[in-house]
Amino acid sequence: MSDNINATSRQDMITYLTQEYNENQATRKLIDEFDQDYERSSSIHWYTKGTFLYRLLNEALRDSDFDALFALRSFIVDLYKQILLEHEQFRNNNLTSRYNFSLNVYRGQAISREELSILLQKQGDYFSMQSFLSTSTNSEVAHVYSGAGTAHTDLNKVWILYEFKIDTHLNNTKPYARISHLSQYQDGAVFRIDSIRLDDVNQRWHALLSLCDDERFDLYGIMQQYAAEIIVDRVSPGFFLYQQGDYAKAREYFQKILNITSLEDREKAHCYRGLGAVAAEENNYDEAYKNFTEEYDIWHKLDDEVNRLQVCKNIGDILLYMGKFKEALEYLQTTFAYFKLKGYEMEYARICGMIGHIMGVNEQWENCLRCYELQLEVRERILERNHEDIGITHANIGAAYCRMKKYKKAIEHFRAALNIYRYSYQPDHPNVLKAEENLRNAIHL
Repeated sequence: MSDNINATSRQDMITYLTQEYNENQATRKLIDEFDQDYERSSSIHWYTKGTFLYRLLNEALRDSDFDALFALRSFIVDLYKQILLEHEQFRNNNLTSRYNFSLNVYRGQAISREELSILLQKQGDYFSMQSFLSTSTNSEVAHVYSGAGTAHTDLNKVWILYEFKIDTHLNNTKPYARISHLSQYQDGAVFRIDSIRLDDVNQRWHALLSLCDDERFDLYGIMQQYAAEIIVDRVSPGFFLYQQGDYAKAREYFQKILNITSLEDREKAHCYRGLGAVAAEENNYDEAYKNFTEEYDIWHKLDDEVNRLQVCKNIGDILLYMGKFKEALEYLQTTFAYFKLKGYEMEYARICGMIGHIMGVNEQWENCLRCYELQLEVRERILERNHEDIGITHANIGAAYCRMKKYKKAIEHFRAALNIYRYSYQPDHPNVLKAEENLRNAIHL
């Protein structure tokens, strides 16, 4: 990020804050203090201080407030980067230990009965938090800070204590970090709802959730790639909106940014990446292809090989969904060797699977099987033993063996997939039911 862009975004933020709190003298004093003293390394301090920034940022993220997100863009990037730094330090400390593989933190709050009903229906499924999330390592502290136990007149509200279980060895999660007695999650963190029960003693609901690996949810890998180089501060709020699933506002944001006359080429490329991702999520593959192609042209002009090959993968992904398998294969093969050579193992594994799918469509079963076996080799090396993605690969290998009439091998892999799914999902989850069906069918062939 250039100094000029950073200075402009910083001034935009101060101007917005001054206008927003023009009548509040106490807050205006804090804004002046912030303007004079703020440094990038103090972003967590200001966020957890309980000042206007905490309220304003979380409201903007929750409500997808375009104007506020744009004004706060530099602070969002600073906060994300500092949490990411603390997150890496925290994980490194845990990875060097034989113990402390998991961390449990808590957050108490009041939610509506309608929200509770939705959560109860989604046990075993996933949901995403839409703001930076503060939690406590002490469940009773979280209970007290939620206001639980105090009288309230809103009969539509219930108290709930969220217990978040974090596998500190899990890769590709949204960043979390221990900061004094608090942990921070970046917005968009994805959790699996393991269970929800009524705690009669404390007169509250208790929800147990597990922080999950991003690779399970992000179909196109867009956010992972962007987060690794989150330097274009004018574009970043659009990706936050995208990550929250607010695709209409994300599209509006990216389009508005593209109209800025001083926009740098790299910023334009990231805008097209965001527009392509939004279109893909909405199954508008023609529009996604158009935007990813615009992005490709910019990276090609800038001679940026890494980003050019990344968008090649995204274009291949889109062409795959469009049923244009020959064209998809050309793009994916362009990226295959590069990601392997550079050690981008998750991307390499995904591409192996995508090429394997194309080979299966063309009934080239030996090649299909080889691709899935390469994917399995990588995933078993870098993922936890019962990761769902390993189960998916086993299921695909089983299907390939079935088509080759090698039923004994098919049963072996279908059974491996089922064992992983039973570990990862509730018994009635569609993946479990499908794996059981596949195994039954293979046994009777």
